[in-house]
Amino acid sequence: MSEPGGIKRRFRATTERYLTIAAFEAMRGRYPDAGSRPPAYRQNAFWSRVFVPVYARIPWSVKQKVMKASGMTARGWTPPPREPGTPWRPPAPK
Repeated sequence: MSEPGGIKRRFRATTERYLTIAAFEAMRGRYPDAGSRPPAYRQNAFWSRVFVPVYARIPWSVKQKVMKASGMTARGWTPPPREPGTPWRPPAPK
C-alpha cells in the first residue's frame, strides 16, 4: 500500500494531465487552421469522457472547498481576496 501523500500526488498529476489535454483539444477545435494535428497519445475513457466534463460544470467555490478539505492546497499563506476571472493586481505598497 502506498503512502497517502503518494495517492494525492498521483491523483493530482492525473487530473492535471487530462485537464491540460482537454484545454489543448479545445484550442485545437477553436483554431483548426493553425496546423495542429490530432493527438498522438491514448486517453483513458473515464478521465476524458467523465471526469473532465463533470469537473468543468462544478462551480469554483465547490472546487476550492474540496481541495482545501482534502489538503491539496498550499499551506502558510493567505490567498488574495478576489474572485476567479478578475485580473491579478500587485499588493498595495505598505
